[in-house]
Amino acid sequence: MRPVSARTAPRVVELLVIRHGQSQWNALGRGHGWGDPPLSRLGEAQAVAAATALARQRLDAGVVASDLRRARQTAELVAAPLGIGPVTTMAELREHHIGDWDGRTWEEIEVDWPGAKAAWVAEGLERPPGGESSDEFRTRVWRAISAIVRLRQRGRVLVVAHGGVVRALERMSGERPQPVAFLSGRWFVWGGGRLRAGSGFLAEAPSGRDFEPTGQGGESHRPGEPG
Repeated sequence: MRPVSARTAPRVVELLVIRHGQSQWNALGRGHGWGDPPLSRLGEAQAVAAATALARQRLDAGVVASDLRRARQTAELVAAPLGIGPVTTMAELREHHIGDWDGRTWEEIEVDWPGAKAAWVAEGLERPPGGESSDEFRTRVWRAISAIVRLRQRGRVLVVAHGGVVRALERMSGERPQPVAFLSGRWFVWGGGRLRAGSGFLAEAPSGRDFEPTGQGGESHRPGEPG
């Protein structure tokens, strides 16, 4: 039997897709899709602390990130100590665009759109006012992942994005979406023209307030939460 050559070997790309650190809006309990606040000081500390866990993942050089500041800053903070730069950004890796809800707390949203929180968290609302639909969001995320695979061909790639992006990929790979804490996410494997979900990744990073659907604050980004 002839050995499989590099040209004919199946293309397999492993993607570790993680959520950014706490942003300044997260710290205030405000949701954001395309809103662009920077990391909070805690978010910066979370990114630095996560480098230890990421160092064990055998990641290749070249990090891909959403172009929103909270993701880009996180990627830069983890890439530098690990020596896995450069960081390139993609607008198509942005969080679900939540339109008129951007920058508001759930309490503020409920004033103008009563019942919005329950409908959104239960995934019974297809499109936030002024935002993009769930199908539009998933299609955009799929384009982003496909572009990364075409560019990288093989290897283990760190992708720094958003909780909604991780959950969208879980749905695409046939998995039930899970809560996504700051600096945590999941491995995905692209091979044979399909995407498969791998093991989860949980960084050992300080916790902090988030856009919690109960309005109590919290530290994990649950299904249905933008940010």
